[in-house]
Amino acid sequence: DDVGPCVILASPGMMQSGLSRELFESWCTDKKNGCIVAGYCVEGTLAKLILSDPQEITAMNGQKLPLNMQVEYISFSAHTDYKQTLGFIRALKPPHVVLVHG
Repeated sequence: DDVGPCVILASPGMMQSGLSRELFESWCTDKKNGCIVAGYCVEGTLAKLILSDPQEITAMNGQKLPLNMQVEYISFSAHTDYKQTLGFIRALKPPHVVLVHG
């Protein structure tokens, strides 16, 4: 179900497969969504690709998907503790948070 605009804050490595990738593929076609790439991106990864503002991406199943969501980059360590993560979320005040770890 559509719950409104969503933002993904993902470490680049976690976007290669798994839940982060599935969410990205589900949401990337909608311009009201966004993805914040947090950290260094290795060549050949989805995260590196989307930072180059492509018109489309290739899903894990081989399907071409238009990349309509906004993509931004921030320098952010994935190695934060509870207090740092909580402080970051409190500062943003999002209505919903989906935290994927690993």
